[in-house]
Amino acid sequence: MKDIQKYLTGKIIASIFFIILGIIMIAKPLQVVSLITMILGIGTIIMGAVLIGLDVLQKELFLRSGTLMQGVLLIVMGIALLAYPNIGNILLPLSIGAIIIADSILRLQIGRAITHIGGTSYLTIISILTFILGLICVFNPMISSQVITIYLAIMMIVEAITSLVDTIYVKKYMKELQDNIIDV
Repeated sequence: MKDIQKYLTGKIIASIFFIILGIIMIAKPLQVVSLITMILGIGTIIMGAVLIGLDVLQKELFLRSGTLMQGVLLIVMGIALLAYPNIGNILLPLSIGAIIIADSILRLQIGRAITHIGGTSYLTIISILTFILGLICVFNPMISSQVITIYLAIMMIVEAITSLVDTIYVKKYMKELQDNIIDV
């Protein structure tokens, strides 16, 4: 029972943390993406150092297979991410925009094929709309970055509030639940 109570208390604390984090993400979306970019930069440097270490420790030349070069490139990329943390505000929407554009082109081809055989043009219309959304992400990355971050923040807050309410509800009925558990 105490373990369950600790777990539920931990869930309440985590939910409150994610609500606060979501509010910060809404208030400062570009700064949050820059911070994430810096964290990725640090992680990239660490990964590069590990690869260089593996290369140095590897005795067999044929097993190295470019880990030194990969390690150096990762370290350079990590340093660049740390030096220019705002780049994440451009790379994130560019990447998402490119994925949306590629997906919408595929969907357009399928939609046209379905329309050609007598189906509705629903998929074609949706693919054109998502293509435009992808273009907006690519050609207006700063606003897109803010929108994406705020959207994620709202989703995080909704999930955290739901989890908080659920946990408080379960905690309220914990005694009754414990009394009704049948040992198997």
